[in-house]
Order: sequence, then C-alpha cells, then structure tokens
Amino acid sequence: MKRQLLFILLFGINFFLLQAQHKLKGSDIDMNIGQLKGLDNLFSEFEVFKIDLVKLNTIVSNGNETQLDWQIGNKHQYSLSLYNKDIRSLSYRESLSVSDTNIEFKPVGKSKTYRGQTGDGGFVRLTITHDFIYGIIETKNGLMVIDQLKYVLNNKNIPSNQLIIYSYKDVKQTDGFCDTVDKVFEKTGNKTETEIIQRATTV
Repeated sequence: MKRQLLFILLFGINFFLLQAQHKLKGSDIDMNIGQLKGLDNLFSEFEVFKIDLVKLNTIVSNGNETQLDWQIGNKHQYSLSLYNKDIRSLSYRESLSVSDTNIEFKPVGKSKTYRGQTGDGGFVRLTITHDFIYGIIETKNGLMVIDQLKYVLNNKNIPSNQLIIYSYKDVKQTDGFCDTVDKVFEKTGNKTETEIIQRATTV
C-alpha cells in the first residue's frame, strides 16, 4: 500500500513538472539587403528571429515561477527559470492627466520585469509584454542581448515580434548605435557591459 502511494505521489510530481515546463520556438524571418547590411555594420555576429510575444507574455505572467525551454533560431537554446520581479519603487505612480489644479494617476499595473537563471546557472533579466521584449541572458560564451529589430534598425514599421540576439562582445565600435533602452533614454554611444546589465534590470 505504501509503495502504491509513493508511486502515485511521484507520478503526480512528475506530471506537474512536465505541465509546468513550457516550450517556445523562434522562427526564421526574411530581411531585405538594406536591413542585413545595417545589422552587419553594427554586429560581427548576430541572429534574427520572430516569436509569439503574446504567447510568451501569457506564459510568464501567470504569477508563478516559469520553466521555459526557449529555442532561438539555429544556434541558441536556453532552459530558463523565470519569476516576476517588480523593480518599481513603492512611490511609483503613472500620471493619467495633468492640469494646473489636478493630477490623476492610473492604477499601478502588473509588473513586466522578470528575473531568473539558465540551466547553467547564468542570470536572466527580461522585460516582457504582449508587444515588447528586452533583456539579457548570461551564458558560458558571454552576455547575450535580446532586442527588437525595430529599435536596433530605427524602423517603426518592423513588427514587434521580430527580434535580434547578439553577444555584447560582438557589438562593433559604431558611433550612434542605439538599442531599445537607448531609445527610451534618448542616449547614443557605446555601452559597457555593466551599463547593459543595469539598464536591462531597470527599464
């Protein structure tokens, strides 16, 4: 009887773990010569892909720690453990309207920032919504940056789900390169690895 109970318990745990493991696969995208040339001017090596951002946002925003098996293109595959980490201060407010006599604030929405680690123990920092993603994944080969092509190429017509992944060490010393966070802060120029980490955890 005890063996039967133990078997049922172990089966239930394994079933739960399998259910909690999510899979996400990026797919290839077609780019024109001008776009590829623009990326070649910025990076010595990179990979472009597209994902279902709505699906990813649904997966990670369930309120629990998320186990995600993420295949990005042909070269990158990561087993990630992610949890929501609200990095906003207790005094954070988002204004709705401002007038001379009245300031209204929106209700504070759900946190969109996530932390975690890879299966190899590297740290992960991601900001994710249904139409936005930016962040970093620490690997044995260095710091990988995930960004949206429309910000890297400064082209708002590129769909939000088209992304680029590149290693920090593969960024060429190109004046004026702006990633997503540079656009937010309206800042250009080369970045140190420390700056990328800080920005990915605070955007």
